[in-house]
Amino acid sequence: MVGAGLKRQIQASGGTRIADSAESAQATFVSSGEWRDAIIVSLSGSGRVREKRLRYRYAYRIIDAKGRDLVPQAYVELSRDVSYADSATLAKTQEEDLLWRDMENDLVQQLMRRLVMAKPKPPAEVE
Repeated sequence: MVGAGLKRQIQASGGTRIADSAESAQATFVSSGEWRDAIIVSLSGSGRVREKRLRYRYAYRIIDAKGRDLVPQAYVELSRDVSYADSATLAKTQEEDLLWRDMENDLVQQLMRRLVMAKPKPPAEVE
């Protein structure tokens, strides 16, 4: 999902072309991992979940055509808090799904900003 969103944003920006292969690219974006978890933040007096925190962590790096790091291993971490109620399980599940999608969209925007900052040097400037 993140890869498709990132590809769509890069194509829409118009300033960057996506290469057909890593060998023909000036830089390669490498996804190193993606982790999602939900942590209980608070409980009611009766021990039921009252609030959860959704955490999303995405690892990546960017390498140049020679395999050197333009951006060494880096992470984007996002979190959202959501209230929870046993009486509205279906609604809360849907709310969580929307929050996960929102975090994916936010991640793509953050990655785009980071990609802009990591533009490879023109060939004349490369060692």
